[in-house]
Amino acid sequence: MRTFAYIVGVVLTAGVTIAAIASMVVPRATRSGLAHIVTKSVLIVTRFPLRAMRTYKMQDRWLRMAAPISVLVQLAIYVFLIIVGMAFVIYGQTHLTWKQAAWQSASTVTTLGSVESVNGPSAITVSIGAFLGLVVIAVFMGYLVGLYSAYVARESLMARFSQIGGEPAWGPMVLARSAALSGQPASLLDCENWQTWMADVRLGQQASPVLAHFRSPDPLRHWVTTLLAILDATSLALGLGIAQDRAAAIRVLAEGTITLRVLNRKGVGQERLNWQFEKYVLDVLNGTATPNPAASTKVSDEEWNAAVGVLVGMGAATRASLESSRSTFDALRALYASDACALASHLDAVRGPWSGERRFELPVLWPDELEEISA
Repeated sequence: MRTFAYIVGVVLTAGVTIAAIASMVVPRATRSGLAHIVTKSVLIVTRFPLRAMRTYKMQDRWLRMAAPISVLVQLAIYVFLIIVGMAFVIYGQTHLTWKQAAWQSASTVTTLGSVESVNGPSAITVSIGAFLGLVVIAVFMGYLVGLYSAYVARESLMARFSQIGGEPAWGPMVLARSAALSGQPASLLDCENWQTWMADVRLGQQASPVLAHFRSPDPLRHWVTTLLAILDATSLALGLGIAQDRAAAIRVLAEGTITLRVLNRKGVGQERLNWQFEKYVLDVLNGTATPNPAASTKVSDEEWNAAVGVLVGMGAATRASLESSRSTFDALRALYASDACALASHLDAVRGPWSGERRFELPVLWPDELEEISA
């Protein structure tokens, strides 16, 4: 019996240690296992009260704690399972009862050292357990530092973008503000920076999938709606023929499409399709493609008319040019809109214009700047 317990303890301890390293050290998404189960369970529990919350800001205030809690619960479970595994090992090596072995294991893994080992083998086990306890805590601290760095890198450019894209971010607002400030509607589309940002967001969330669930400091700001706004603004600029660097704008669309597909479908192979996406955009712009965008990717007439009013009012485009470019815009938007809307719904992002439905009935929130423009 004790021999069997010893074997179970060794296997359990080794398995948990490997799982901790895989989820916190290895820079690759954990698609199954303990980390995924913990994160998903915490999110399911925290979403129960959302239906009773009438405003998005209430929902955001509640959800902002879900991701941090899941990270802490993940650490607690790793430590608990290591304690259980080491308790089995100690029980198998000594004459101690299960309760005494569990207490010695807890004292060892937490590095309290309040219980002495009873023989030579258990002394070695105690030393290993103390080392594993320190390793898991050290790995967790490093994981938090990396997570925080990726979070800051994601949010810093978004905060600057909110000055031109509005909050919630909206593609037409970018062109309208650019036209008002510089007379050139696409002058504020910094394609190179946004291409780098999209790649960083994708790689950061592949390495730490829980990062996707961390909320922005401002409840009206979210990385999915920001990414969607950038892509919509770029598609509008390409459709209108006002993109200052057409090649860079096409690369932004390809990079954004890859990012959304990888994070929504968890398919790393999508990163190898960049030329296919770029060729599709070129075919649409050259008029050689005959796409048939799905209804779910199209902007409603009401939302489109709102964009037309803003863009015409701010001198970014004429009504005629917008209407003639709509089919091109719809064809380009078909690349990324379904994945963006699916992610926005899954992550309970702010329901900005053109960002699709949500699981719970919430009104569309328009950028605050629209009131100033209308006035």
